[in-house]
Amino acid sequence: HSLTESGEHLPSVSMRVGALKVRAMLEGIKPGSNLDESNYEDALEATLTDFELYDLANDPGETRPLPLEGSPLPDQLRQAYRAAVEDFHIWPAVGQ
Repeated sequence: HSLTESGEHLPSVSMRVGALKVRAMLEGIKPGSNLDESNYEDALEATLTDFELYDLANDPGETRPLPLEGSPLPDQLRQAYRAAVEDFHIWPAVGQ
């Protein structure tokens, strides 16, 4: 998983289909932040970028990305993310 220079996790989402896992970075969400009422609008407008595809049966450590060309999984992840973020429970922001 990607980290900033200061060690914060970069926001990402992933999805598994059988042994395949697709992951994407969430552009538009502040590193290290939780998804709550303070950034719900950012979550709605976030863009999925930098997709990676792995075969976990043969590469459980996710060290050898597979080619994305022709894979339907990036589009499936975009659709699943959009559906989830539009329907998720919005938690109160911590400390507010």
